[in-house]
Amino acid sequence: MRESDLIRHKKSSKDKQIFEPPEQKVEPPQKEEKLEIPAIGMEQFVEFYSKGIEILHKISEMESLDATTWQEILDFISEVVDITVEIPGVSVDVAINHSGHPSLTRAHNIMDVFLLAINIGIGLGYSKDKLIGLGTTAFLHDIGMLNLPEGLEDRDEKSPTRTGKFGRKRQTDLSSEKSTGEQGLVLRQHPIYSLQKLEGIDEVTDDIKMAIYQGHERIDGSGYPEGVKGKEIHEYAQIIGIADTYQTLTSSSRAGKTLPHEAMKTIINYRKQFNPKIIKAFINQVSIYPIGSLIQLNNSEIAKIIDTNKNSPLRPKIVVLFDRNGKRLKDKKTIDLRKELIVHIKKSITPDEVGIDVSDILKI
Repeated sequence: MRESDLIRHKKSSKDKQIFEPPEQKVEPPQKEEKLEIPAIGMEQFVEFYSKGIEILHKISEMESLDATTWQEILDFISEVVDITVEIPGVSVDVAINHSGHPSLTRAHNIMDVFLLAINIGIGLGYSKDKLIGLGTTAFLHDIGMLNLPEGLEDRDEKSPTRTGKFGRKRQTDLSSEKSTGEQGLVLRQHPIYSLQKLEGIDEVTDDIKMAIYQGHERIDGSGYPEGVKGKEIHEYAQIIGIADTYQTLTSSSRAGKTLPHEAMKTIINYRKQFNPKIIKAFINQVSIYPIGSLIQLNNSEIAKIIDTNKNSPLRPKIVVLFDRNGKRLKDKKTIDLRKELIVHIKKSITPDEVGIDVSDILKI
């Protein structure tokens, strides 16, 4: 190659190297757009939620699942996993706000745990196949509760929903439904009832069966039905255990409902019952102040969390709903608390405190 050609070749290669990097920097703005939950995504997820409730009601009327219902469940879970991976915040928003719904049923409880569990799985880096396995387990883990008499799971004065660090009496553990006597015995049998509904489905794997059975076990041995510990408990069951505890603490169907950030603190305080790796994934995915929850700012404005910041969990992205005088704002005012350092969260609040219906929160 002649010297003049070599110079031109080097110059051309250099120009190409200079030109390529800007093409690679085009993608970040697309990721930034995901901070706002698309309306179509929320609408689709609310439809999925309603569909899940319908499936659970159908299951409650069946002695055991048939092949058609099993396939319907798998298709449903696959769709939910896809949209949750694409828009993670939307499922947390739906789960958090339905937990506060005044007409919460056992089917709603199951759906909320199901959505929270998938988010934890995403935080743990699960593949789609593992997310479907986890989601299937979470969706089916409490179907044995659907046919039990109402009120069995109501807790006594030692309940963590009425106890703990936040102005209530303390308790030694957070394992679910510690009732005693005949009712307690029936309640503790519900994992077996869940498995009995799956007896006609050969495709249910041993992993899923084991995790369903162990969904209320705790790594310190304080759970049920066997009281197994540590690594004896399937990881799916460990994930469901945290999601179920959080949902129980924040559920409007229980006396002494706990606000989301308090429920998170309670789980951290009782960390001996849960896998530290899963607690960390849960905090990263759901956050101290989860997407969809309401907060009051230090300037008395009321806002909804619309995005979290893993590096600064106390400084999420918010949309202000009410001004400092309690007047509802017509135009959205979005604030990234990472950039507005003068403003900070004063406390969490419930929809009832500001007179907002759960369905209205989901539309924001």
